[in-house]
Amino acid sequence: YHKRNTSLGALEWRHKILTAQKGLSSLKTENHIEVRYEDLAATPHDTLEKICDFLGVSFEDSMLTYWETSSKFIGEHHSKLIFRPVSTKSVGKWQTALPAKEIQKFEFIAGKQLESLGYNLKYSSHNQYIQFQVALELFSGMPRRLWSVLFTHTRQILASKFGFTEDTAKLSK
Repeated sequence: YHKRNTSLGALEWRHKILTAQKGLSSLKTENHIEVRYEDLAATPHDTLEKICDFLGVSFEDSMLTYWETSSKFIGEHHSKLIFRPVSTKSVGKWQTALPAKEIQKFEFIAGKQLESLGYNLKYSSHNQYIQFQVALELFSGMPRRLWSVLFTHTRQILASKFGFTEDTAKLSK
């Protein structure tokens, strides 16, 4: 859940998908490529070759073993999954790991985008109870999330203006 607020997480996911789709719609089809996680997980070699062909770079087998050297380039604060091979274990996980009520809330908010990307919805209708819960979650979660986004944005502006980085801030303490 998005910090235990599925509705807010669904709204942000929907916004990001719509923003990406809007941006991609302004490009010629030969100028972008869309890659589904499910395809990468199921056929990593073929999918990476397709990406390399699009970018005009040579495919290398070491691309399939990125996880063996991830710790040299990526901080430990990231998901542990970055340090493991791509796996199909997570494909569709949200539809089995989340409780039915949470899936219904997510689908209520982002169902059209899920379907446009080829995902099958688990629930075709949503009752008023789910709609009420979505409204409550958004009402309670939006102010907190807004402050978080504004704080991060302000911090980034100040950091770029004065040359601060996360490392600089830690050293000054």
